[in-house]
Amino acid sequence: MKSRARRVLYSFPIQLVLLHIRKHFVLLLIWIFMALLASNAIAKAYGGPYLFLNPEYMSRVNSLGFMIIGFAIGGFIMTWQTCFYMLNSFRFKFLVSLARPFVVFCFNNSLIPLVFNLIYLIAIYRFQSSQGVSFKEILVFMSSMLLGQLILISLVILYFMLFNQNVDKFLRGLTEKTREKLEANNIPLSKLSQDRPISDWHRWPVESYFHGPFRIRSVRNVSHYNDELIKRVLRQHNLNMALIIVICVLIIFSYGFLLDNPIFRIPAGASLMLILSTLTALACLVSYWAGGWRFIVFATLIFILNFVSGFRVMIHKHQLTGLDYGSSQLIYSNQAVFAHLKPEEIERDRNETRQILDNWKNKLHKTEKGKPYIIFLQSSGGGLKAGYWGMHVLQKLEKATQGKMMDHTMMMSGASGGMIGSAYFRHLYLLHKQGKNINPLSPRYRDQIGKDLLNPIFAGLAANDLFFPLQTFKEDGHTYHKDRGYWFNKQLEENTDGLLTGKVIDYQEAERLSLVPMIVFSPTIVNDQRVLLISATPVSYLCLPYIGENKGYLNYLFPDGVDFFHFFQGKGAEHIDIKDAIRLNATYPFVLPTVYLPTKPEMKVMDAGLKDNHGYEMSTRFINVFRDWIERNTAGVIFIQIRSDQKLKKMDELSQKTSLLQELFLPIGNIYTNFIVQQDYNNDMYIAELANSLKVPVTVLPFIYNPESLNKEVSMSFHLTRKEKLDLIQAYKNEHNQNMEKKLKRLLDVED
Repeated sequence: MKSRARRVLYSFPIQLVLLHIRKHFVLLLIWIFMALLASNAIAKAYGGPYLFLNPEYMSRVNSLGFMIIGFAIGGFIMTWQTCFYMLNSFRFKFLVSLARPFVVFCFNNSLIPLVFNLIYLIAIYRFQSSQGVSFKEILVFMSSMLLGQLILISLVILYFMLFNQNVDKFLRGLTEKTREKLEANNIPLSKLSQDRPISDWHRWPVESYFHGPFRIRSVRNVSHYNDELIKRVLRQHNLNMALIIVICVLIIFSYGFLLDNPIFRIPAGASLMLILSTLTALACLVSYWAGGWRFIVFATLIFILNFVSGFRVMIHKHQLTGLDYGSSQLIYSNQAVFAHLKPEEIERDRNETRQILDNWKNKLHKTEKGKPYIIFLQSSGGGLKAGYWGMHVLQKLEKATQGKMMDHTMMMSGASGGMIGSAYFRHLYLLHKQGKNINPLSPRYRDQIGKDLLNPIFAGLAANDLFFPLQTFKEDGHTYHKDRGYWFNKQLEENTDGLLTGKVIDYQEAERLSLVPMIVFSPTIVNDQRVLLISATPVSYLCLPYIGENKGYLNYLFPDGVDFFHFFQGKGAEHIDIKDAIRLNATYPFVLPTVYLPTKPEMKVMDAGLKDNHGYEMSTRFINVFRDWIERNTAGVIFIQIRSDQKLKKMDELSQKTSLLQELFLPIGNIYTNFIVQQDYNNDMYIAELANSLKVPVTVLPFIYNPESLNKEVSMSFHLTRKEKLDLIQAYKNEHNQNMEKKLKRLLDVED
């Protein structure tokens, strides 16, 4: 029994696992991360597991998508195997005596990938079963994934079988001159003998190894091999491996030149594996070259990169298409913000909006008996979930109110994914008003919003943004780099069949005539937490607290907003595409690139949800500016709030039992996780103050996505599964949302 235990402990597979734990725990952590992600154990709220469990390719979840995932996983496996061999083959002297040393090494080093694949296959079966997929189709998915791995692994193995050599082949391939040189260096080729032990071999004793699936062999005694000769053989192996790593990394970079074709926008999970493979390979090359100095070399490289980034050398900063970055930059300062808010410009913008309000009133005067209600639409953030939910709610409400909802709506605002749905619905509504053969209420357009947007983001990150995007394109006479922001725009346009296109400024006339509601995008300026207001109609009056008549000491109410078209006038602001405005409003950190605007210092712009995730702030500011007009000309204010999350969070009873680390990070953690909740509290205060001061009634109608199961809430991502879409559609039918619809119909005097 003791002998068997020793044989198992000192077997090659077990020793390699122990070597991982002791020497290369970071590599092991990558596998643990992948297993947790693929098994639906982490990142569920952000749709992380669906990268592996529900790979969408060309708008479908099919066997080809799973095969691509498998191919990418196979690529990571062989990258990991190659790197591990390069860094550790010198510890196992017997390898050089084998006919196919790398093949045997990979076979014995497959325990970790096998465990991962087992976990992954079980997770695929469980998830796809929950989606209603048949057992036969699930088997096809799993087989396709394994086939993809097998193809890639076989290709790499074939390369090393052709070019890697053991000692015998190495000697037979030597020229006579090389043989004489080795003999001169006291390396006897005819009678090899051991000169000295090679460092670290004695720490990893191996007694047996798998020579095949069911063949176990004892390790051959190779003490007669000269150490220097062994090092030369292993060096030849490692050079071959370094070459294939460099070639693969170059192929990944070249892959970025193909992304304009949707065929090459592979599933996001496959792109994630490409990212992990690239980082692992580059880290391995540096470690192999640096040897025992690897930590110092890595620290030095990080320092150099950080220093060089200050000079904008090989550091990519996403630029907003249409703006001029080549000429002198604008000064961005507190003084500049004050200066661009001239009283005469603010008054001119207010007068233009009053004209819109008058046109809105005259439009409704033809159909309304008395004073009409004015509607403000707010859409919350929440990725594609919010966009799909928002689109569905708007279609349902427009149908239920017999077309009155959009006619009564003055302004639409919000954040992130919610504004993707709102902006597209308004665009379809305008096309319909212009006489195009388009029905904005068709489920077809809701389904378009639900199409995947994550694949181009991850593909762009893997092939370009991970280091530096090399491709460029020209727009309005300026040159910009193609990155994941560019491919997000391209995918969004393709998902909407080319309908969602045009400039923000193109909506100005339609807004002026009140054919469509105004839309105010309000992304956050990271530099100082101001908001950047992007609207076809100038809205400088929303950039600072508005006071109708100052009778007190209120000189220190500073502006907290910047009107995009005013501030960047002369820099090409009129060329900004509607998709860029939508994306700017939905620039979730790290997922989409932070946008840098041509100012000094650079204005950095991100998601509107960092400041206001629900859009109330813009609506209440607007009402405060035009309070008198609203009180004279409307029957009241209606806020239609489209939320993709629940307002009241469930209290966690387990939170009373906290560990030492949880207590240590509790203040920071709670602030981070509850900042959206804090926004809700502030919004309630805005509405209460507005209701107290307005002379007309204020009504809030929240349409809230409540999942059928509290434990199966739709993830916040740019990818939705089929079941998640069904859950969002079903959520509109719940009692609360149906009651809100009835209240809206009653207020707008719509008959059932």
